[in-house]
Amino acid sequence: MLHRPHRRAPSGTAVAIAAADEPPAERVRQVLLLRVLFRFDSVHDYHQSLDVLLRALRPAYLARRERYFDAEAQIIAGMLQEGCRSGAFTVKEAFVTAHMLLLATNALLPYSLSPRELGKREEVEAKAAHIADLLLDGLRRRNDEAPVPTTTQR
Repeated sequence: MLHRPHRRAPSGTAVAIAAADEPPAERVRQVLLLRVLFRFDSVHDYHQSLDVLLRALRPAYLARRERYFDAEAQIIAGMLQEGCRSGAFTVKEAFVTAHMLLLATNALLPYSLSPRELGKREEVEAKAAHIADLLLDGLRRRNDEAPVPTTTQR
């Protein structure tokens, strides 16, 4: 179980995870879980849907969210490139793939959850872990595959 992060931005913790001495797949998995659970924990006490709360703030919120997603994608792309160099992953475009990993876990971010779902952290964590494992299985290089050169295209 991933411990509840402190109230600092998840990108700082993601950078620390990215720099850790663990296999790239484990670090990517941890960052994917972090991004879901940090946001889950930060709104845990809300009793209304975030869509209702953020309706008036939506344009500024979407721009800010895009900046966060780009920062997260840069961190994940670096780990994907490292995984390609070590032979662990097969990824053609690291930045694009990183964004797809984020998109795949967005359904578990608080703005997509109902008030009922916001109350069950363990269920959200289990779903996020399962999604991360499925995604990483798709990135892992099979023994019979040749390495694929990767790019950081934005």
